[in-house]
Amino acid sequence: TIKTISATCNGTTKICTIGTSTPFDTVLDYNWTIYLFNAEGTPIWNSQAIPGTTTQESIDLNQLVCNTTYTYKVIAQVLDKVDGYPSYIIHSDTGEFTHGCN
Repeated sequence: TIKTISATCNGTTKICTIGTSTPFDTVLDYNWTIYLFNAEGTPIWNSQAIPGTTTQESIDLNQLVCNTTYTYKVIAQVLDKVDGYPSYIIHSDTGEFTHGCN
């Protein structure tokens, strides 16, 4: 069963967490990537591919402006074809955080 993925990114702790560590059921051979967008929806940063066995990743906040709200999305992608999955990419819902410059 394909699961949805959830993610949270925190502008204070500088950590993004993927909520479902197995979005492709028992398949752990996948990567996930964090995408940050500015207020206009323009992509401003993305992480490198993060192994599916890792559930948290730091965000690079050096390029962000203090007290500004950003949106984020996480995408998980299977590395190999998996029978029974119509899509090999799962997108999280879009979330937002404010960079407080702590």
